[in-house]
Amino acid sequence: MKTFNDTVQAAKSLESLCDILNSYEREISLSDACDLCSLPIFGKEPKNTMEVFSWNDTHMLIDNGTALEGDDWVLVERCTKCGEADFACICNS
Repeated sequence: MKTFNDTVQAAKSLESLCDILNSYEREISLSDACDLCSLPIFGKEPKNTMEVFSWNDTHMLIDNGTALEGDDWVLVERCTKCGEADFACICNS
């Protein structure tokens, strides 16, 4: 039987991963249903991964909610100069 974690690990893109996480129906907590520290990645690792769960070359996946319970996962753009998320970018300092 395919588990929710199997579905998460089989995501083919960051956008798909975000959709999968947001579709989670709370039978148990999301953090118990899948390993949030081992989500698939799809590009070059940013220097600052604080609050970032996965990434590709243009976006990062963050939990925009107050708890890791699903349906608040969003993609934020990476800075085209430094590759960091907007909240970690130092280019405009």
